[in-house]
Amino acid sequence: AMSLKLSTEQEKLLVATVQRLGADGPQQGQGAAGAKHLGKLRQLYEALLKEGMAVGDIERCLSELPSPPTLSDAMDWCCLHLDEASLPRSLQGQGMGHVRTAEAADPSDKPAQP
Repeated sequence: AMSLKLSTEQEKLLVATVQRLGADGPQQGQGAAGAKHLGKLRQLYEALLKEGMAVGDIERCLSELPSPPTLSDAMDWCCLHLDEASLPRSLQGQGMGHVRTAEAADPSDKPAQP
């Protein structure tokens, strides 16, 4: 298994992002429950980072997921909102086959590649 080494900057960004996202969660400021929620967000953030997702995409994804977020929810979100090149490594090549909604699977709403 590949281990992820975060730089100091990435670590600061991760903590700030997770705390910001956690503050929007239902358990804000409830001691152990709030800490558990933050822990889940942090684990998910790190898992998505390992998958090769861009930080901006991860932040958007986590901020739009239901609470508490799961990796499965995050992967579904990626398939619906990211283009093939931005997908986590484990989903690349599965693109539109993974999508469940008819409108998202409609190729006519994607800009044509030159």
